[in-house]
Amino acid sequence: MLKLETDISSYLERLKFIFINKMIVVECIKDSDRINLFSENIGPFKRGQTYKLPFWKIKPFIERNYVKIQSENDVNSSLIQQFAENERDNAKLIKKEHDFFIEIKELKKIIKNKIENGIIPKEELIKFQLHLEFFLHQRIAKIEKLATSTPSIEILGRLTDTEKILFKGFESLIKEFKEFILN
Repeated sequence: MLKLETDISSYLERLKFIFINKMIVVECIKDSDRINLFSENIGPFKRGQTYKLPFWKIKPFIERNYVKIQSENDVNSSLIQQFAENERDNAKLIKKEHDFFIEIKELKKIIKNKIENGIIPKEELIKFQLHLEFFLHQRIAKIEKLATSTPSIEILGRLTDTEKILFKGFESLIKEFKEFILN
């Protein structure tokens, strides 16, 4: 079990690093002067303009409500509820991007920041958390079930990179348990 924990922890850190360097498109909602971040000037930003920068560079502006992430699906509790319902209604795993969970984790921080700044009510985070836990429960149950069988390459391709590690861990634990009982 220790090996599984180590693999997941180190892998999640690598995924977080990848996500932090991911290029995102933001829209400026409030003018901002240029700031110096690690010897690099970022900005200025003009209201109404869009910018494409790595997440780590733009994160301080998001946290201070100078820019907002531009996306087709603004992440909120309704979107997570939709993910959970789609997962519940489908017997198969629904394919997600390899850094899906890390992105959700970072976006949860943004929701917390919006609550602290009075932009959205605290209830939004509570609903977000409940829907996310329901979604995770469904995904984990499906992965656990897959680990007791021999899934096809197509089915394994629906797992996120993090879920693949979890699958291998479940598979290994189940195999060890069976060997212990049967031998």
